[in-house]
Amino acid sequence: FSRDHLLDMNLTEDDIETILVDTMTGAELVKDFGDCDILLIDVEGAEDAVLKSFDFSVWKPKIIIFESSYLMKDNKMDFVMNLLKTRQYNVLLTEPDAFAVYDSTLVAK
Repeated sequence: FSRDHLLDMNLTEDDIETILVDTMTGAELVKDFGDCDILLIDVEGAEDAVLKSFDFSVWKPKIIIFESSYLMKDNKMDFVMNLLKTRQYNVLLTEPDAFAVYDSTLVAK
């Protein structure tokens, strides 16, 4: 998570507790549980980091839903839009969530 994101939501340092949790990559998720069609990302302001970490050659969900309002506020949306468009996604930008839909017709042949 982004501590600054939580502080912007009017939480105080006393309200925030860091807890270590096990994580897995998208590739590990697919390997362990199989492919899925819809990916929902809600990681309190770190959606750009999650999307940047994906190996889209291993896993390409048909639909990705992610929180967009903080990406726009932090000037990270251009990076995310470019990342998704170069991976053949059409993006519908709304608030608070954005929707990216994979379009196989955009794949270079």
